[in-house]
Amino acid sequence: MEKNHEESFPLIEGENVLYKLKIDTYSYIIITNQRILEVRRSLRCCGIFEISKEVNVIMPESVRTIGYGRRKICCCFGSSYFLYYQVGTKKYTIKLYVSTEEEAAEIAEKFYETIHAVRVMSDNK
Repeated sequence: MEKNHEESFPLIEGENVLYKLKIDTYSYIIITNQRILEVRRSLRCCGIFEISKEVNVIMPESVRTIGYGRRKICCCFGSSYFLYYQVGTKKYTIKLYVSTEEEAAEIAEKFYETIHAVRVMSDNK
C-alpha cells in the first residue's frame, strides 16, 4: 500500500504542495512553496518491507539546471526518458515512465514552472 507524502515526510507549518511527480510506485518528488523533497524508497520481500529510504531536501533557489533527456539501449529496444536537475555540482537524474519526448518535455516544463513560481513567491516576500 502506497503511503501519502504526509505520512513519510511531514510538511512544515505554512508549507503547501504545488507539484508532485511520481517517480515509481514508492518514490516521488514534491515541490512545495518552500522546498523540494525527493523521496526514494526501495522495497523488498514482495513489496511488504521497506528496506531503504532516502530523502533529499533541496531549496528551490539552489536549482541551477533543469532538463530532460533520452537514452536508447540498442537500435531494436525502446528509449528511456529522464528528468534531470542540477543543484550546485550535483546532478540528479530521475527515470520518467513516459513513452514520448513530448511527455518528457511537458514534465520538465512543469517542474521548471513550479520552481520558478516558488522563486517568484519568495522574491515577493
